Amino acid sequence: MANRPQSILGALLFSLGLLLGIVLASVAVWGDLEAALFDTSSAQGERLASLSCPVLITRGETGRVSATFSNPGPVPEERAVRIRVSARHVTLMREESVRTPLAPGAAQRLSWPIDARDAAFGGLLILARVSALRQSAFLPAQTGSCGILVVDLPLVSGNAVVIGWLLLSLAGMIGGGWLWLAGHARRTWQTRRAVYLMAALGIVVLLAIVVGLLGMWALGVLVLALILLLLVAVLAQMILQDSI
Repeated sequence: MANRPQSILGALLFSLGLLLGIVLASVAVWGDLEAALFDTSSAQGERLASLSCPVLITRGETGRVSATFSNPGPVPEERAVRIRVSARHVTLMREESVRTPLAPGAAQRLSWPIDARDAAFGGLLILARVSALRQSAFLPAQTGSCGILVVDLPLVSGNAVVIGWLLLSLAGMIGGGWLWLAGHARRTWQTRRAVYLMAALGIVVLLAIVVGLLGMWALGVLVLALILLLLVAVLAQMILQDSI
């Protein structure tokens, strides 16, 4: 027989951890999905894999969008780089261009400040696109985009919010799963099946968070869809087990 109060509490904690993880992954994926549709006239060239952006910033914080540009060619080159950032609206943008000289084999990291005044969607999301023009066969055109959520939280940084959010999600999933399992003294095949499903769902949620934080929004959408299917299976199994 199951210890019903303990198993219910475990299920609630596990569900809360899952919800936090799914929301974090969804925020990261949504921001980059919206950014992929921003300034599409400049979305030409190879993917700018070195582009780095915060997932979110707080309203009083200044974040930075950065990217590294290198010159693998045998002669000195001057890299022409442009960034466009939303200016309170998805169709309005501010632009900054820079030309940086690069010796053969050299690399340079450029960064640009962003803050809540740039946010579109009612001050909720900052959209940015960084583009490098084609200079030669060794320096092809490159482009990358990202979306940064703006949240109203005082006294903390966006990175601290993301780390705390992730830790709470992990604590809820691990602690809730352990508590739910401890509430079932008799380990039947239904219990083991539920544990496997819970573990699989937790792993997939973590995968969604990772791909979201890495800016792989297309893969993130697919993983989030898989999460919904697993979530239905896990909840159905947990309800079935608790009824035994």
